[in-house]
Amino acid sequence: MAGRETGSNLRTLPQHAPRYVDKEEQEHALRCLVNVYPEGHRDKSKRVYAILDEQSNRSLARSEFFNIFNIQGGEIPYKLKTCAGLKETAGRRAHGYIIESIDQKISLPLPTLLECNQIPNNRSEIPTPRPRLPNNRDCAYNRLVSLRRTLEKRPQMKTHFLEFMEKMFNNEHSEEAPPLQDGQEVWYLPSFGVYYPKKPEQICVVFDSSAAYQGVSLNDVLLRGPDMNNTLIGVLMRFRRELVAITADVQHMFHCFVVKEDHRDFLRFLWYRNNDLDSNIVDYRMRVHVFGNSPSPAVAIYGLRRAAREEDDFGSDARRVIEREFYVDDLLKSCPTEAEAISILKRAQQMLAVSNLRLHQVASNRQAVVDAFSLEDRAKDVQDRDFFADDMPLQRTLGVSWSITADMFVFHVAAEQKPFTRRGVLSTVNSIYDPLGFLTTIQGRLLLRELSTQAEDWDSPLPKDMEAEWDRWRASLQDLQHLKIPRAYTSTSTSNAQLRELCIFADASVKAVSAVAYVKVTNHAGNVEVGFVFGKAMLAPKPDLSIPRLELCAAVLAVKIADMILEEMDLKFDSVKYYTDSKVVLGYNHNRSRRFYVYVNNRVQQIYQSSTPEQWQHVSTDHNPADHGSRSVPASLLGSTTWLTGPAFIWKPSLLEPAPQEIYDLVNPISDAEIRPQVVVHIIDVIKDILNTARFEHFSDFNTLIKAVGRLLHIARSFTQARRGDNCHGWHICRKSPTEEELEKAKKLVIKSVQLVCGSLHPFLDSTGILRVGGRITQAKLSTDENNPIIVPGRHNLGALIVRHHHQAVKHQGRHFTEGAIRASGIWLVGAKRSISGLLFKCVTCKRLRGKTEHQMEESHSDPQSVEKYLETQKCTWVFNPPHSSQMGGVWERMLGISRCILDCMLLEEKSHLTHEVLTTLMAEVSAIINARPLIPVSSDSESPVILSPLVLLTQKTGAPPPPPSDFKKGELLKEEWKRVQSLADTFWTRWRREYFSTLQSGRKWVDKRPNLKQGDVVLMKDSQAKRNDWPMAIITKSLPSQDGLVRKVDLRVIKEGKPKVYSRPVTEVVLLLSPEDFLD
Repeated sequence: MAGRETGSNLRTLPQHAPRYVDKEEQEHALRCLVNVYPEGHRDKSKRVYAILDEQSNRSLARSEFFNIFNIQGGEIPYKLKTCAGLKETAGRRAHGYIIESIDQKISLPLPTLLECNQIPNNRSEIPTPRPRLPNNRDCAYNRLVSLRRTLEKRPQMKTHFLEFMEKMFNNEHSEEAPPLQDGQEVWYLPSFGVYYPKKPEQICVVFDSSAAYQGVSLNDVLLRGPDMNNTLIGVLMRFRRELVAITADVQHMFHCFVVKEDHRDFLRFLWYRNNDLDSNIVDYRMRVHVFGNSPSPAVAIYGLRRAAREEDDFGSDARRVIEREFYVDDLLKSCPTEAEAISILKRAQQMLAVSNLRLHQVASNRQAVVDAFSLEDRAKDVQDRDFFADDMPLQRTLGVSWSITADMFVFHVAAEQKPFTRRGVLSTVNSIYDPLGFLTTIQGRLLLRELSTQAEDWDSPLPKDMEAEWDRWRASLQDLQHLKIPRAYTSTSTSNAQLRELCIFADASVKAVSAVAYVKVTNHAGNVEVGFVFGKAMLAPKPDLSIPRLELCAAVLAVKIADMILEEMDLKFDSVKYYTDSKVVLGYNHNRSRRFYVYVNNRVQQIYQSSTPEQWQHVSTDHNPADHGSRSVPASLLGSTTWLTGPAFIWKPSLLEPAPQEIYDLVNPISDAEIRPQVVVHIIDVIKDILNTARFEHFSDFNTLIKAVGRLLHIARSFTQARRGDNCHGWHICRKSPTEEELEKAKKLVIKSVQLVCGSLHPFLDSTGILRVGGRITQAKLSTDENNPIIVPGRHNLGALIVRHHHQAVKHQGRHFTEGAIRASGIWLVGAKRSISGLLFKCVTCKRLRGKTEHQMEESHSDPQSVEKYLETQKCTWVFNPPHSSQMGGVWERMLGISRCILDCMLLEEKSHLTHEVLTTLMAEVSAIINARPLIPVSSDSESPVILSPLVLLTQKTGAPPPPPSDFKKGELLKEEWKRVQSLADTFWTRWRREYFSTLQSGRKWVDKRPNLKQGDVVLMKDSQAKRNDWPMAIITKSLPSQDGLVRKVDLRVIKEGKPKVYSRPVTEVVLLLSPEDFLD
């Protein structure tokens, strides 16, 4: 950006092609502040910013640089090559300039400068969407003709209008517009004159930016900008804070800020050449921001504050005055002393003058302050008048009349009588301008409501029976001219007070709700003064509300006023107190036991957000000044009420120590319709044992649970059975591993804790207190775990842990394997199939193993004949299945599949390279798992708990061997063992024949009888690798029937690449097209 001194932007870019430099490219360029001047004319030096770029071979400068040095000349075309490509452009050239460092130690001659305002880059430039403005010159011309007729009819207005336009032309606020280019977007502003009621001799010409043409206006497309203005009430509150008051304003504030040149054609207007109404009409355009444009206030306020921020040499207090004490262009400031007022105002003047902003129209309530400024800087009314003269005119401060000699606010009501209509009544009521609420207690708005409800039209006459009352109230407004209110809150400085308190009173009636605030100041001598700060009254809403609700609304209004004062006054108060004459409201604020309905609850919460119950106090109605605002008083009696002065009791000195806070209870809580009924709830608290089975749900592994319970048992036993010299005593962290005995006891304790009684299993308690399965085979000579498995509920977390444990033990095989492993471990899991299915569905490892294989690499047999020859030399007989028919492998293919599945799971868990010993052990574990699989579905019959598996057939063992029933001699023992083996063999042969062989009898495939494929049949050979419609056609050369006479495999001859080839395929991989009989047909 350009420097403040010149407003230009110079870019010095040595070497290569010019390149635009932004914040992201600061590592490629250097931006610095330099001096530039024509060679030999150092006195014409200008301070600008330059950008040094090592990737440029020309020096460029903006148009502002050429304008500052008044460089003339025609535009010379040249080509500009950037990262965005080659662009043809044109501009002026400058020679003979010197560039110099700020410290004047280094100076260099500048090469020839080319005029360039924009260097294209590789980014697209897209304008913001907005409706295109049409050319409204015809509309502006018609408005000008209408304005001409109005001025001819009103000679005084014509004189004032021409004087205004003459000043605008002389101050170069406007210029004659250049000719329009073809298709150029343009807009014309109509104008009109406005007189302020309080300044009948001063006209303000407003440009009508809201005038629409073809459905669009200039204000429609302009952005209004943020509301950066201070609040009017806040400025007035701070203006009353100190004893010395000063006012000023910025001269033609909107016209102090220039409009960008390429935007000026949107501010064109039509006027007469040389400001002569008899001359021809010429196109002009504004060079500055105008009254009537929606963004002008935001632009002017931003420019004003920016001027203050850029100048730190005049003090932070002067900058704060500009940022905080202005309302648009009006300054209102109060200071403790005259010297401070003079100093801060002079520094503010100098600060703004740097940015070509003139602060003038100075006025004050002190003669010394006014005399400190020149006559041209003073307000017109105080330039050459005696300060203490009786005819000193009033000053208008943001619409409020201020007598600077008496330092009082006064009120004037227009004597013009308006018609007795709804519009006339509204105009009369709103003519009383009272932003701080001094006159809130008058009853004008009450009459307006009563009269408006009876009127159907704005201009129709109101009922005659109300006219007399209206006339009496309107006539009483003249009494306001005798009312005078001190501008300052107190006669002493509030900023230097020893104690500052804010007191707010609230009251309500059926007509209105009201709140009023006072500042209570105690000086160092102990004297107390009270000043009116702000008052407000609002009409009670319709339909009528109850008095408690209205009183609550008044309390909400009080806290809102307090929040506004604390934010705007810029004073730190030692305390904030609220007063109300409603004990119902006080009870609501102090309530901590009952609940309210929505209306009251919302407002009580609003009060809680800004105050505490301790800040609220009770005051009687007779001493509540807000009572005047809620019921209104005549204008003639306003000065004698406590509305402006506050009640007598707050004029008393405040106690240094706070008085005991009174607690206000709810008033008639049983009959109060705003309080919810109290509901009594009887709660039965059941104390549960903290060491219950619910804690098992925190474990995800069965072994971890057993170890944790075993550790607890060890610690519990250490309290009573600690051995001498043993460090394990009481609560301690034990590093010893739990023993087998402790783990077994822990397992039994866990099982006993979760067992449920299940009648169909004939359960019984064994000697250790564990619930086991009963039944008819309890007398069988089997182990206890086989005869009487331990009952575990499947829905308990322990059941889930057991299922997860055995599921991992069988390496994530299916439900059949997992259930067999659980039953073999001597556990009867109630609802086992449901629990196992749920675990399999959630098991992450199983999900990964079940995942769909998208790409699988494997070696295939492309030459089975060579393999057969090799096997014949090795004296081996090998039966090959046809390709694509693994299902024909029978049992061994199934075992291979199971083996692969188990190995996948185990290698997935053990992600390390396996040695030969480890692999041998791993394959033994795989064999054990396969041989432990159930051969038949696991029975749910409690009378048949033994699982039939290949392992039982191979080892003749059903589990751990049972202990001998009694002591025997060696010969007897061998005889009994032989009998036991024979008995087991007979038992397993019976079950094998009854349960397993029967499952092999039924055939599940090849049930339907169909013709066999035979030699000579023409078929299609399926090929999953071939493209669509590319399956080869083949002839069956040989059919191979099985023992049941059904053909399951055939040899095919196909022609491939011009040569016959023979393939062996299962019948499921071919599609019959024609048989030899079809050829005959």
